[in-house]
Amino acid sequence: MMTSRHIFFLLNFLISLSFAHAQETSAPLNRTSESSSKIIENRKFQETDTLTDSKLRAEDGSLSHYSFKFKLVYRGPTLSDPTEADQPNPDGSVGNYSQALKGTLTSRFRLSSTQALSLGVGVVLNHPFHGMDRTDAKDPFLSHDTALRFGEVQMRSSPGISVITTPELKAVGQTSALTYDNALFMNFEKTRWGVGLESNASWWFYNRPYRFGKKASGGDGSAQQYALFTAPTLKYTITQKLAAYSGIYFEWDNPRQLNSRSVLLNRLAYLRTGLSYSYQRDAYVAAYLDSYPSLMSVNSTTLNFQTIFSVF
Repeated sequence: MMTSRHIFFLLNFLISLSFAHAQETSAPLNRTSESSSKIIENRKFQETDTLTDSKLRAEDGSLSHYSFKFKLVYRGPTLSDPTEADQPNPDGSVGNYSQALKGTLTSRFRLSSTQALSLGVGVVLNHPFHGMDRTDAKDPFLSHDTALRFGEVQMRSSPGISVITTPELKAVGQTSALTYDNALFMNFEKTRWGVGLESNASWWFYNRPYRFGKKASGGDGSAQQYALFTAPTLKYTITQKLAAYSGIYFEWDNPRQLNSRSVLLNRLAYLRTGLSYSYQRDAYVAAYLDSYPSLMSVNSTTLNFQTIFSVF
């Protein structure tokens, strides 16, 4: 089973490999006259029209042979009470639902203009404006990212593996996960409108059998064996860099407490509405509201922010 030690070993190996390859391809024939300023050349792959959507391009990252991608999310307060320490969790799902600042650092080794390996780790600052009571290293991961296009439909596909380090998930026995992320987008020709579809499938591995009972009484509660997620989205391009979007997010999961692995229980759907701003392919910023249509009120609507950017 892959451990966090293996993940970090692969991260170091990936960075070393990318630097070594860059040095090899940039070295002149006469190495004795090689200038120290040209020891390493970070080659860039050619830009293509495979992805044109601003968020998909930002997620796809830099076209450099090696680069770093940063993703920062602020899970903010409810509109009714900016001082509230936690976000709503109407389903009572296992996880961390505190107000939090979540960051992900990813080392990327680009194989071509449309394919890359990503190796990263996250960090979560819990209650950053309420004393920051905990800081978690979050779930190191390895993924293979591919950009595709089928006519007017552009797609980003990313299967991966991760090691579970989130305390709430480790407490119910989770050790690792297999994941698959997919995002589609299509612009309507000669209009400012476009539609997208984000999807995810996750399967978790555990180091022990399920413990029946609520978490408060020592059980594993609603711990999941696997989960599915999809989000159809409508987007309106205001300017070349500014856009408005809205999507409804559906989630289903298979609880471990059930004997059947074919049973899926739906969680409350939530609505996301926001504004995004992009600068070229390497920077993306969004502010958005998350709310539950079936519980529509300021008490269950939260203000959130997200940014994605690449360096090198």
